Amino acid sequence: MKFLGLGLALPALNSCDSLIEHFSYNENLEVTPGLEFKSPLGPFKSLAASSLDELILPEGYSYDIIRSYGDVILRVHEDHENDENAEIGDCEQSQELKFGYNNDYIGFIPLSSDEALLAVNHEFLDPLDIPVEAEQRKAVGVSIVKIKKDSHGLWKFDEDPESQREFNRRITANTVCTVSGAVRELYPEVTGTLANCSGAVTPWNTVLTCEENYYLFDEVYKWKNFDAKQYGWIVEINPLKPDSKPIKHTALGRMAHENCALVKSHDERMVVYMGDDKERQFIYKFVSKNPLNMPKNFKDHELEPNLSPFSEGDLYVAKLDKNLKFTEINSGKGKWLKLSVDNPVLKSKFKSQAELLIETRLAAKYLAATPMDRPESLSVSPKDGSIVAALTYSPAEKNNFGSLFRIVEDNPHSESMTFHYENLILGGKASGFACPDNIYFDKNSNLWLATDIDGIKLNKAPYDFQGNNSLFIIPSEGPHAGKALRFASAPAGAEFCGICFSEDYKTLFLSVQHPGEGGLQSRWPYGTNVAKSSLIAIYQELEWW
Repeated sequence: MKFLGLGLALPALNSCDSLIEHFSYNENLEVTPGLEFKSPLGPFKSLAASSLDELILPEGYSYDIIRSYGDVILRVHEDHENDENAEIGDCEQSQELKFGYNNDYIGFIPLSSDEALLAVNHEFLDPLDIPVEAEQRKAVGVSIVKIKKDSHGLWKFDEDPESQREFNRRITANTVCTVSGAVRELYPEVTGTLANCSGAVTPWNTVLTCEENYYLFDEVYKWKNFDAKQYGWIVEINPLKPDSKPIKHTALGRMAHENCALVKSHDERMVVYMGDDKERQFIYKFVSKNPLNMPKNFKDHELEPNLSPFSEGDLYVAKLDKNLKFTEINSGKGKWLKLSVDNPVLKSKFKSQAELLIETRLAAKYLAATPMDRPESLSVSPKDGSIVAALTYSPAEKNNFGSLFRIVEDNPHSESMTFHYENLILGGKASGFACPDNIYFDKNSNLWLATDIDGIKLNKAPYDFQGNNSLFIIPSEGPHAGKALRFASAPAGAEFCGICFSEDYKTLFLSVQHPGEGGLQSRWPYGTNVAKSSLIAIYQELEWW
């Protein structure tokens, strides 16, 4: 995935008037279907809302399914069914060799012009489909799969068993992970990663996967001997070495990590922006202690816990100058508050930095950080370096539709301790979308936005104006700037996740998650009574037809 903001100097802003540079907003943005726009993927006409159990794309676009839940990603033996010497676990029936459940984030790691790896998260599961804990543990985590171009130049799953054995693997709730940061003194190693929502690809081509709703595995799935303190972290994975251990970077805090947006600062330090996806929770920033000094190829190097810039640094939480109603357009100033036991307020509350990081939310509340309406995905604009966060919704705050919230650092570098902010675009009938979730800035600074209306609420008031969950693009310039143009409509009950482009922008990879959610009947993708989450590749037909 293209690394946004690499080497970018962020502009200093002296007033909130200059925040709206390339997104305009008014109360009459309701979008008429059929508006034309040329995106980096290609030109299209915006779609109308739909409640059909179909994946709908603009005319001239098609999609292929790369993998669906349960598809084999690693054939250890080409003819294992007749191989009496095949080891336990080598058979195709083992979930540890299959694509996981409810795929989410997608990271694109190029190997050559026609070969690449996809790192795909698996967020949660349905106990009715997988009732046994031992199998549930194998269905979550991350899949690493190799893809290659066919004769038409379209990306397909690499079916060659030799290629699969070189890279393909599953990281699951059983995978041993090492630990970096202060919490390492309490947990040198932990077992497994789970609740994997979104993430990022680093400039050195490792993958960050974010552990979000880990509480489900204890409170809902009732896993035995569940230690919640081992989860809720950001985990770094080296996709180029299948035998490498993932690293949980505890310096980035423990919370319901939705995703992480990366910036390389002017002095070569890594900056990470993060949202805690729960009601009345916060937006955070991490600044690495040391400048970036990473090998280019981790196929030839081992990723050590203390080598990564995420292993040590300062963690901050955002505090705004006023308590906002996120159902209103608003702007103001904010500051970053350091979460450290050196802070007198926190020193009296926590015995160590490790204890503070385990209770990151509590530390933020002690500093009176500003609660948000469920901050989900964040993305960095390549045009001006501003950070946009999707505040998805908050029924407790009478905010049914969510909003897009923007932060612009005051100084021309990401380590600034003050910023300007604006609640930029409101969800609702006027804008045409509700409950923004995954967002992604493309190379032209257009914002791609996927919605996540709960399946039981789809096509019902007050969400009936949107139809099924959809993928929108908000142009940064031109006559439709600031308007949400619908590019794709999801099957019944599903949402789109993991917005990811190939390097040449000729392919858009998407996760189609939980079709049939909320009791809705879905037959997607294969027209059977069993709906399956799937990883798809979208392309413009004219590129190869």
